[in-house]
Amino acid sequence: MNVILLNYSQVDPMAHTVIVGIVNENHHWMLVVMRRKPSSWIHLEKSLSEDGRLQGVKVDMQHPPHNRQQDGTSCGVLALKFAEKTLLGEAIEFETSQKAVHELRLDIDIFLNIVNDFV
Repeated sequence: MNVILLNYSQVDPMAHTVIVGIVNENHHWMLVVMRRKPSSWIHLEKSLSEDGRLQGVKVDMQHPPHNRQQDGTSCGVLALKFAEKTLLGEAIEFETSQKAVHELRLDIDIFLNIVNDFV
């Protein structure tokens, strides 16, 4: 898997089979996934528009089943976990209790510290 970190304005969607983005709207983090084939958006938040159009191209808007946050602060952590599961091709199922979210935060901290050691 090639991971490319770019400003969204620098991304040519047709050059990739999958584009994953974490979006913040009104202080709430969400995952958006765009797949070139089949042409679909996976958006883990039903509150936004679902007209299925992207720059005049008809796409299939999907809202796969997934666990919900149980508090007002774990949406970012869960969006990162959703992204990981999606990129690994795994079902978006995992525990979202306070203890489980705390463990996810620790995992992120460890990962970022490891990556920081190589930068």
